[in-house]
Amino acid sequence: MGGESGESESSSEEADESSDSSSAGSDSQDATSDSGEASSTADEATSADEAGDGDSAGDGDGDATSAESGGEPGSLDLSILIATDDAEENEAGEVVTVSTDLELVDDPMTWGSNQVVGIRFQVVNIPAAATITSARLDFTVDEPTSEATDLLVQAQSGADPLTFSEGNGDITSRPRTNASVSWYDVPPWPEIGFVQSSPDLSPLVQELVDAPGWTSGQSLVFLVTGTGARVATAYDGNPTASTGLHIEWVGP
Repeated sequence: MGGESGESESSSEEADESSDSSSAGSDSQDATSDSGEASSTADEATSADEAGDGDSAGDGDGDATSAESGGEPGSLDLSILIATDDAEENEAGEVVTVSTDLELVDDPMTWGSNQVVGIRFQVVNIPAAATITSARLDFTVDEPTSEATDLLVQAQSGADPLTFSEGNGDITSRPRTNASVSWYDVPPWPEIGFVQSSPDLSPLVQELVDAPGWTSGQSLVFLVTGTGARVATAYDGNPTASTGLHIEWVGP
């Protein structure tokens, strides 16, 4: 009886040892499996980064790309600086640079119909070959007017145009851009002091900054013709209410 009990205990111990060994083997296999999964995950992340998933930092914001970079945007607001930078020329070629207002374009009572109005801005700091995204002239109403009016706006071609003089034909003799902007059915200007803006004039400015002679800091001249009448404040009438220019662009 005593011998049989010893054999039974020995068998029980062998079974326990076998069970422990099996459990350890299972744990080892689980650890190996976990390690393999971690390695696989790391490999997948590396592969995704190498494939260019656009977010190597993993912060969800993406990485900067060359497509997001480009020319810097810019803008400027200019005013007329001197009295001879706005002027009117009548059909006889006579030019006046000293006037309290700009008649766009008829002034039959004192100066005649079909005037040409010139407006010059200095120090136009736009880099050559910039892309012009918008441009406009801002006029301050000097006299209320509502008659039918159609205007045409061009710019003077050539590099760095000079201010106006009272020499005969000084405005109409200036070369003009191929581009022009029509301003049909100009709305009434009903109240003195209100600011009235032109249509987008970016085609005119674009032609100038694309020209071979353009450099940043030059002057720019706009020329206005047409029919009808709108009356804007001139520099001699009120320098702070004279015509303004706003331009926006993206650098080359």
